[in-house]
Amino acid sequence: MWKWEDKNSLVPQSIPIHKERSGVVRGRRILPLLAFVAVILINVSTPAATASSTLSYEKYGTTSTGVDLYWTAYVPSDGLRHPAVIVLHPGGYKAGAAGPLNVAEDLGNAGFLGLAVEYRLAPPHDPMDSPTHPVPGQNDVSPVDDGHYPEQTDDVQLAIRTARADPRCNGLVYCVGGSAGGSHTAYMATTGIAGDDMPDLVAIFSCGVSNLFDPNLWPLVCNDTETCPSEAIANYLNITNSFPLPPSGSGLATAQAASPITHIHPGMPPMFILCSDKDSLGIPTSTGVSINSYNTDGTIGPLEIGTNGLIPNLLLGGYSESTLNVPVADTFKKAIVPVLGHSHAFEYWSSPFDGIAGHPTVATTVINWLKAGPPSSGTLPTKDLVNVSTRTDVLGGDSVLIGGFIITGHVAKTVVLRGLGPSLASSGVTGFLADPTLELYDSTNILVAQNDNWGFPLPDYVITGGLIPKNPAESLIATTLRPGSYTVVLRGANDSAGVALFELYDVDAVDSEISNLSTRGRAENGDQGSMIGGFIVGGTEPTAVLVRAIGPSLTNYGIVGALPDPVLEIRNSEGSLVGLNDNWRSNQQQQIINTGIPPSNDKESAIVSTLAPGNYTALVYGAHSSQGIALVEVYNLTPSN
Repeated sequence: MWKWEDKNSLVPQSIPIHKERSGVVRGRRILPLLAFVAVILINVSTPAATASSTLSYEKYGTTSTGVDLYWTAYVPSDGLRHPAVIVLHPGGYKAGAAGPLNVAEDLGNAGFLGLAVEYRLAPPHDPMDSPTHPVPGQNDVSPVDDGHYPEQTDDVQLAIRTARADPRCNGLVYCVGGSAGGSHTAYMATTGIAGDDMPDLVAIFSCGVSNLFDPNLWPLVCNDTETCPSEAIANYLNITNSFPLPPSGSGLATAQAASPITHIHPGMPPMFILCSDKDSLGIPTSTGVSINSYNTDGTIGPLEIGTNGLIPNLLLGGYSESTLNVPVADTFKKAIVPVLGHSHAFEYWSSPFDGIAGHPTVATTVINWLKAGPPSSGTLPTKDLVNVSTRTDVLGGDSVLIGGFIITGHVAKTVVLRGLGPSLASSGVTGFLADPTLELYDSTNILVAQNDNWGFPLPDYVITGGLIPKNPAESLIATTLRPGSYTVVLRGANDSAGVALFELYDVDAVDSEISNLSTRGRAENGDQGSMIGGFIVGGTEPTAVLVRAIGPSLTNYGIVGALPDPVLEIRNSEGSLVGLNDNWRSNQQQQIINTGIPPSNDKESAIVSTLAPGNYTALVYGAHSSQGIALVEVYNLTPSN
């Protein structure tokens, strides 16, 4: 499977077909953050429809073997962020160009970022010699990429992650797939991680096979005009001990691993599962939907209900069937589309959903279901509380700078962390840290990323956002993180000391929040000895905040040399004093208690204030010229609307 670290630098490269897409750089939102901050991001709502979408052929990534992967993007022309919908094509795992393009175009015109995705195909890679071959160069690497499992699902996984981080996407990614593409869609829904490579909603058209080891599937008599499912699966899985019997041994293990039903678990996205009433062989037992199947003589048989496919296993896994026209958590929606002749996968996209001419089509019904959004998406927030930076003196031992933050919600978030030292000289700072290093840890104290001395290549959002450090000795981490708790440590290389600046930038506006962000460092006295935390109140309305300066209570956590008596100041962008406190009970005592998070030591400081949108600075220093390690925190007290 793809390693998450490999995706951080993948940004789609646009190759125009009709005309260049517009609004990409304008749509990018780069917000610097820091201190203990509840950051509420403003997402862009999806309009009911857009008049048109622009078309662009783009590279969305490169495989570990060097094969470039592409999608055809239909981008709403309003320049806003929208949910991305990945369209996965049918073709028996071995054939077919990206798309169908008309499906992706309809999605783009309906207000989604429609992405018709190409991925590696199993032999014979039909149509390998065509200019429209889905993956140019698949046979041009050594050893040749054969497209067997899990290469195709790896490519889809990469597409989901790249789409989620795309500046045109609001962080939500849906998948719609037909036949083999439907199998891949189900696979990502059952194996993915929420907010990462798991789609937020899925629609499956004539799911190719969700149970690849189903013994009822393998001995089927195949229709000459179609790819026999057992043959297609054996080819896809590279199983040689299977056909015409069910796989065994290592082949069975591979078939089980590649089967979506193997991985059904709580917390998967809502599913819309469709087929036509004249879908083809292999589908009943594989999908678990009532459809027609072939008799042994090749004629179309009666309606059947699968017993070992996706729907029965969803029911066994605790999921229920929904009849509502909007996605519901822990449910699937089932539909059988009446058609006049054989119609498979996206072939019935434009057919009437109920089979009655002039009634709403399958496309309209599925698009409206997707527009309703994930059941947990909720109301969009309307305020920002964003931190910029913290500057402090960095020494060895406990006197390093430590930043902690939490990503909440269900969507992964892309961030940029910077550790600056030498470039502070241009701001008049003396005694700067000559060689800062950064380390990023998750909640289990596992090292996620580290950097000493940034270098190229850098992701596009770092370059276009103006986030490249000015000095090569400074550090930078650009990464996309799943929801959870993280800790950043800024220290000097070889235990060097000096004044350093730590920055955390949010570079997307997805449906998740960076909250509970704190910074611990050394505070002394005087201009350069103060610990300085900067934050931004965004939005258009005032936001109530609680700012705390913690010192003595740090000894309860084993910190040696804690600041015994911190003083806290808040100043606005003009330098005017907004609030001052030494010993929190001396002023606003009841207001601070009412927040539910008063400091635990009377010597510590806190300020409650309602601040207009703008830039603010929190300064922490020691009373009576004291010095030591302190913690500066900023809490957002105004709930998102």
